[in-house]
Amino acid sequence: MYHFHLRMLCERYVYYPKLNIWKKFFIYSGGYCPFILLVIFHLIIKTVDIGKEYFQNYWSDIEDETKEQRMKNLLYLSLITLASRILSFLTELLVVKGVIKINLNIHNSLVDKLLKASINLFHDIIPR
Repeated sequence: MYHFHLRMLCERYVYYPKLNIWKKFFIYSGGYCPFILLVIFHLIIKTVDIGKEYFQNYWSDIEDETKEQRMKNLLYLSLITLASRILSFLTELLVVKGVIKINLNIHNSLVDKLLKASINLFHDIIPR
């Protein structure tokens, strides 16, 4: 019996965000295009990292390798790692840009609503 009341109390105060909130989040952050770009960058980064692991395994299986081949493989591995890091940086840059845009949009919306609100909502109209 106690658990039932506790569960009912918890369900009463738990907030489940509606789809409308996610829609506003996407609009405030710049629309769906940056989000889709973020997902694509993330998938490419993961694919490049898997490719890097595959290449490292391939390279470790080579038994008799010449110095030129070793330098060539090291160059390939370095390029794959550099591409992964550049894409990671671009992804983080996109996230930071989105967060800044969200903050600016929320701030501008708040200031706009405050300026357009009637005076008696924010100030005492009864003198003390």
